[in-house]
Amino acid sequence: MESSSIIVAIASPSGAAPRGLVRASGPGAIHALRSAWKDASGLSVDEPGRRRGGTIATRLEMPGAGSAGRVAVPVLLGTFAAPRSYTGEDIVEVQSCGHPALLERIVEELIATARRNGASAGRAAPGEFTARAFLNGRIDLTQAEGVATAVAARSDGERRAAQRLLSGRLGTDARRWSEEIVACLALVEAGIDFTDQEDVVAITAPELARRLDALRGLIEVERRGEMPLERLQAAPRVVLTGRPNAGKSSLFNALLGRERAVVAAVAGTTRDALVEPIALEGPAGAIEVLLVDLPGVADDVATERSGLAAALDVVAGREGETADLRLCCVPCDQSLPLDFDASRDCTLLVRTMADRGPPRGVESSGREQSGVVTVSARTGQGLEALRQAIAAGVVGGAPSLGAEALALAPRQRFALDECVAALDEAAGLVAVAGAHESIRQPELVAARLREALGGLESLVGRFLPDDVLERIFSSFCIGK
Repeated sequence: MESSSIIVAIASPSGAAPRGLVRASGPGAIHALRSAWKDASGLSVDEPGRRRGGTIATRLEMPGAGSAGRVAVPVLLGTFAAPRSYTGEDIVEVQSCGHPALLERIVEELIATARRNGASAGRAAPGEFTARAFLNGRIDLTQAEGVATAVAARSDGERRAAQRLLSGRLGTDARRWSEEIVACLALVEAGIDFTDQEDVVAITAPELARRLDALRGLIEVERRGEMPLERLQAAPRVVLTGRPNAGKSSLFNALLGRERAVVAAVAGTTRDALVEPIALEGPAGAIEVLLVDLPGVADDVATERSGLAAALDVVAGREGETADLRLCCVPCDQSLPLDFDASRDCTLLVRTMADRGPPRGVESSGREQSGVVTVSARTGQGLEALRQAIAAGVVGGAPSLGAEALALAPRQRFALDECVAALDEAAGLVAVAGAHESIRQPELVAARLREALGGLESLVGRFLPDDVLERIFSSFCIGK
């Protein structure tokens, strides 16, 4: 990955927005781009070691359309001087109107300006900003993967897992474990050097066994509650289904605790599938599920077929988006459809709008029927019972929201597994010595310790082949 040029990319999400961000990074980027601004007197471009970043309001000079000559676009300009920036290089960030065409023009102008000033410049590849931060020693590979997890996060659980990686805690722990392995390895190899001198014992077998057992215990403490990141990303989907005006969107908002879906008396107000994460209290603690609000399906399903496509995809489980729990919403003042079959149509029947009166077709015996929950989004009646029913319905399939849960990507999990397996093999070889003070097979023990060390080094990105690194960063967004 070439790192001597200036890279430029749109760093804000795609689509139009009130504000957009363009980012440039590279050696000497602040100086190379200085001439692009109408007024750059606020920029500090002194000698290395004394430079500082800053933010100023200025205007970016760009070629106008047709014969308009050059125009000045108002922007907010931020500079971050090397080596204390995110990438470890000079960074220039431009905030402007978030129109995609304008942001694209800004990218082109920054590249052209850098080239006019004799600098090598081009568009950033996916993940290249974070890759430079990693290559320049600003972050380790676990933190870099935390960036990708944070950008792709759809739920609180994923965001929490990303924050744990971004904090650098996993990398810090891995380096501490590595130091202990290196210390043990040095003592074992010292013993190999003095095998012909029986009175010199660098480390005894019982002492090495104790240290390896303690190290493995530290790793297992961190891995307690570990879950695969792919499981966290596949939180159970709880889908609200029913006819138009069945109270699904009102119930969706009530369960979320905020106004997410538009609620109106006009049938067909909800036209797309809305997906939001919600936290619930499960039997074993807090869990997270994805709540899905679907457009209403009218009796004549020919209406708005295009608007139902996304909804039907969710329920049918296309592209892996399976509905783990289906809640069929029927207002209390309406009877159940004649052809209603609970085992076919839903997992749980929810009688909505309880403030309008008792549900039709359900015996009023002072308690809910099995598989039926009566709720009112307006008064809050039955919402807690519904939350409990949902939590019970997805038990075992929902990821825990425990603050200390360690969510690992497949690569990270493999690296830790490789380390633990090698430590177990080394401990097994040491145990062969029994009550003897000396280590019977120090060469094999040393080899297993090197394998354990290699697993931890690959975890934080040391000595990984370039093609592996490129494959990791190629999954990032452009501009990150």
